[in-house]
Amino acid sequence: MKTFTEDEKIIARNIDKEYQWMARDSDRGLCVYKRKPKKEKSYWHAAGYDYLSPFSHLFSAVKWEDEEPTLISDIYNPPILNDAEREYIKMILKPFHGAVKYAEKVTECVFDEDNCSKEYLFIAFYGRGSFSFPDFDSGKMYAGMELNRKYKLDELGITYPEEES
Repeated sequence: MKTFTEDEKIIARNIDKEYQWMARDSDRGLCVYKRKPKKEKSYWHAAGYDYLSPFSHLFSAVKWEDEEPTLISDIYNPPILNDAEREYIKMILKPFHGAVKYAEKVTECVFDEDNCSKEYLFIAFYGRGSFSFPDFDSGKMYAGMELNRKYKLDELGITYPEEES
């Protein structure tokens, strides 16, 4: 997951909203795009772009080597889950997604409140059902989720096409 400085987040938040994507060319030039650009031999290409020359020394997490351009809104409002976490949860919940009320990362304190070495995901359903994912060492997974906060699936970037409902 890419990380950005607070200055970069402020700059990204203030880029004209018509520009949705950012990418760096092989010559280290930084550009913003109205449409998702495609990577060519030595540059990214899409109609409707502009150079960010004064800021080329910033946004070091945006690299020519990236397989995909960076969604500008992800710079100042990063996704909560990484791609692997999101796809795993999406796959597990697919048969039940319409019934999911919320997902919550909780801690499991073994023996006392000072020894909270395990965390797990708790899934609550509308009605009376629930289940928990296997536990994991604290801080090792789902790092973008706050402990004890109830998330709707769409807040986690988990959506299902209408035809799957």
